[in-house]
Amino acid sequence: MEFLVHVIGLCAMIAWVSSIQLKKKSHILELQIIASLFYAVHYGMLSAMSAVVVTIISIARLLTIYLIERKGKEVPLYVLVIFILILVIAGAMTYEGPISMLPIIITMIYTYSTWQKDTKVIRGLFLVTGMLWITYNFSVGSYILMIGNSLEVISSIVSIIRYHKKGEDASA
Repeated sequence: MEFLVHVIGLCAMIAWVSSIQLKKKSHILELQIIASLFYAVHYGMLSAMSAVVVTIISIARLLTIYLIERKGKEVPLYVLVIFILILVIAGAMTYEGPISMLPIIITMIYTYSTWQKDTKVIRGLFLVTGMLWITYNFSVGSYILMIGNSLEVISSIVSIIRYHKKGEDASA
């Protein structure tokens, strides 16, 4: 069973780390939806309930933003506000101590980042959240995802440098 937990975590990690290397925001969101499905199962197997809840909320958020933007529309501010409020409620419902709030805070940052059009902002915030996830994953015993978070941090740095050198604004 422990092997399966790590395999699922590895699948999540590979999909998430790979997503930040994609140029178009829609492709980043698509791969993050797939990664989030794996994360939900992984954290569920570890009984890390605040992470399971925020992952489910994240899937809904990613799908909402993806579908709105796919129609060529801008994501309204109220969508961001609704998801932040849902996260606050989820945080209150899953509170088991200060560390259980970390996934809520991280997901609020992710929520803000996916609302952004500028992929430079998205990449920078992924750098920050990757570092925060390392702390949480250590606390719940998800060592495979700590490796993944380290790769996410490295991947974010590489993509920031890569797109900065090219002078590309890989928005939308």
